[in-house]
Order: sequence, then C-alpha cells, then structure tokens
Amino acid sequence: MAIKRRISIHKVNLLLDIGIGIAFIVEEQIHWTGIRNHELLGLAFGLALLVHIALHWRWARADSHWATRRDPLEVDSGQY
Repeated sequence: MAIKRRISIHKVNLLLDIGIGIAFIVEEQIHWTGIRNHELLGLAFGLALLVHIALHWRWARADSHWATRRDPLEVDSGQY
C-alpha cells in the first residue's frame, strides 16, 4: 500500500514566489527572449500572480482591513 505524501502549502508558496521572481527577471529582458516569448512569459507571469493572490487572499484581506474602515483613525480591536 502506497503512502500518499501531502505537499506542504508553504513549499508550494515558496516555489511559486521563486518562479514569479525568476519569470519577472527573464520576462523583462526582451533581448533574452524575443518579443513573442516576452509576451507569452508576460501572460504566464500575470496568471502566476493571480494564483499567488488567490493563495494569499485571506492574509491580504485581513492585512488590508484597516483601509476599508469608515474612520481611518479608529483604533483596531484586533478582531476581524
């Protein structure tokens, strides 16, 4: 009986972040990739960025909660 190993979400996030960083560096260098690959890498970069935001949505929403207050000077109670 094979044991199923579950991939850690932290490893997935780390690999995705590294991939996004490398893709951004390569994508910005048109002379490395040519215009066609530059555009394709830009689309892939945008898709990876959307996946990144989706994976971190709860954190982003909780962290940006202060921006949606009616009174920006209101003291945060720590409860969301």
